[in-house]
Order: sequence, then structure tokens, then C-alpha cells
Amino acid sequence: SLKGGDANNNTIEIKGNVTLGLSNTSSGGTTIYGGYAAAGEASGNKITVDQGATVKAYFIYGGNSSSSSDSGLSLTKNNQVIISGDVTVGNSIAGGFANGKSGVTGSVAQGNKVEVTVGGKVTGAIRGGISAYGSANENTVNVAGTVTGVLIGGWSNNLGSGVGTANSNTVTVSGTAGDSIMGGYSVKGSALSNKLEITGSVTGYTYGGYAGGTRTTDNASQNTVSIGNGGNVGGNIIGGVSAKGSADNNTVQIKGSGTLGGSVYGGQTTAVAGSADKNTVELGTGRAVGGVVYGGYAKGDGSTSGSASGNKVIVSGTVDSTTAPYTGTVYGGSALTGFADNNEVTISGGHVADVVIGGSSSTGAFGSGSASSNTVKIINGSSIGRDVYGGNIGMGNANSNSILIEGGSIGGDIYGGYT
Repeated sequence: SLKGGDANNNTIEIKGNVTLGLSNTSSGGTTIYGGYAAAGEASGNKITVDQGATVKAYFIYGGNSSSSSDSGLSLTKNNQVIISGDVTVGNSIAGGFANGKSGVTGSVAQGNKVEVTVGGKVTGAIRGGISAYGSANENTVNVAGTVTGVLIGGWSNNLGSGVGTANSNTVTVSGTAGDSIMGGYSVKGSALSNKLEITGSVTGYTYGGYAGGTRTTDNASQNTVSIGNGGNVGGNIIGGVSAKGSADNNTVQIKGSGTLGGSVYGGQTTAVAGSADKNTVELGTGRAVGGVVYGGYAKGDGSTSGSASGNKVIVSGTVDSTTAPYTGTVYGGSALTGFADNNEVTISGGHVADVVIGGSSSTGAFGSGSASSNTVKIINGSSIGRDVYGGNIGMGNANSNSILIEGGSIGGDIYGGYT
């Protein structure tokens, strides 16, 4: 437990027509804390910057629980920072910051919130909750105004030997985000059940959950990215991405109208033997994607078997190429090495400029993977620019795949299974 004094339920209100702070640099810049506890809890604090106010600071934290307690634990919960004015930060704005200590588990930044209201502007980055050595869960970032920097709902930094989660965080953008956004980001741990909701503009990439650790248990699963009417994203859209673990059961749902600049991944893993299974991507009527659509993508290393199986992709919009490295292709599941089985792709009234593949496995020793039992449906007047594959594998079996074509046009060849 924490044994120092607490800093809870404090309030700072910066009114309109106030100019505060001379610098936003680490040297000499203003720091603003709703509550600062050197060895205790910092919770329930609130900072508001009203419309008409101008603030420069190095960072602004609703609550800061530092690392001086005997136990080394830090706790910061349910703090708020509400920005309606013009704020510039050199580091970031955070609802709550839990510092903690290396080698001590249990520090938490939970339930904190940062909101930028309509007309509010932030030059810099925002993080709903930050935990330096522990977990950042159930935090919220809501942007209805304009933010130039990165948005992260919950950031588990996990310095030193720290391990923590970034779970159940939410980022909502109805205004403008000038960089990338992440629901939950864990440097060493899992990123689960995070949510992005976008009806505004995002310049960079979007990640529902990002697990960047080196352990096979550092998973990015059960995350959701929803892009609705008015939503626009310039970079790739990824439900969940894991560096060394699995990215399963993520969902990307895209509705409304307009072109999205990058590729779309339900789940993506770069692990040697990770899985990107049971992810879902839905691209609605009126939407266009300028890259590739993957239900699940397992990169692997060319020799060890991974898995991109049981994924589902539904395309009623357009998948086309707008940038040279991209091709307008749809994959239910793509495993560089390993298994791409039981995927389902439905093109319903949509257009795909290049190729449609239910399941694809590219390399590896014979028998180390398969592209079997995949389903592709081309229905409701859809058009495909080139070939259609139920299952496609470089070395291995492509068995029991099925293709259904009801109307529309196919510009290339059709293969139930190809090996």
C-alpha cells in the first residue's frame, strides 16, 4: 500500500483571457498538477482551461503519484483535464501519471480523462493515463477540438523491469487529430479491449491496441476501431498489433463515405510464431481504402509457423491503390509462414482493384502451413480487377476452399485452391 500523504479532489481552473506560462521546454517550462503526491495517491483532481485562456507548459497532469512511498507503488485514478482554451505543451497532457518503481508491480493509472472541447486547441501530445512501471487501464481521451500531437488513451511505459497492461482505454475523435492515435499502448505487457471511435479527422495511423513487448504473452486482442460518418484517417488502420504475441479477436468497422489513405488490418502480429486469428473487418458502402485490407496478418520470419485463421472480411465499398507500394487487394487471412485456414471474405456490391484471397500462406517448409477451408463470396454485383483465390499457399496444401460468385465481374482467373 501507499504510505505517504494523498493529494485528492483538488481543482485548478484557468479562466478566459488569462495567459499563463512563458515556456513549454523541459528547462524552465511551467508544470501544472491538479494534485501531486510524492508518496501517496493522487486521485479525483480536476484541471480546466477555459475558452479564451492561453497556456504554455512542459506538461499538465491532472494527478501525479510519484515514487517515494515505502512500497514503491503509485496510484492515480479518476482525474480530469478539460481544455477549452489554447494550450501548448512540450511533453504532454495527461489525466493521471503513476510513476512507480522498477521491479515493483501494482502501480496503476486508472479511469483518468482528458477532453478537448469544441474550439479547444492543444499543440502537443495527450495521454489519458500514464504508468511508468505499471498499468494504464480504463482511461479516456475525447477530442472534439484540435490536437497536433499523438493521442494515447492508456500508456503503460514499463521502464526497467516493469510489466503492466494498457487495457479498456477509449479514444474518441470528433474533431481533428494531427498525428497517430492509440487506444492502449503497452511497452511490456498486453493491450486488450481498447476502443477507438472516429468521426473526425486523423492524420496518422490508428491502433486500437498496441502491444510492443518482447514476450509471447504480450497480446493485442479484443480491441475495436470504429470509423463513422465524417471519419477520415490518413494512415493505416489496425485493430490490434502485437510485436511478439498474438493479435486476435479485434474488430475494425468502417462506415460513412470518403477515402481512407492507408491499409486496414483487423489484427497484425510481427511475432515469429504469433497468431492473428478471428479478427473482423467491415468496409461499408461509400468507403474507399487506398491500400490493402487484411482480416488477419501474421508476418512470421519465413521459417516458423504462425497463424492467420478464422478471420472475416466484408467489403461493400472500394479497395483501390492510391500509393505506389500498395495494391488494391483483400485478404481474409495472410500468414507469411504457417496457417491461413477458415477465413471468410465477402465482397458484397463492392469493388476490389486487384486480387481477392480467402487465405494466403507464402513461405516455409512443405507441410509447415496450409491455406484450407477458406470461403470467398462475390455477390450483389461486385467487381474484381484480377484473380480470385479461395486458398493460396507457396509450399503446402490448399484444400476444401470454396468460392461463390453471384453476378458481377471478375477480371482475372479463379482458383478454389492454389499451391
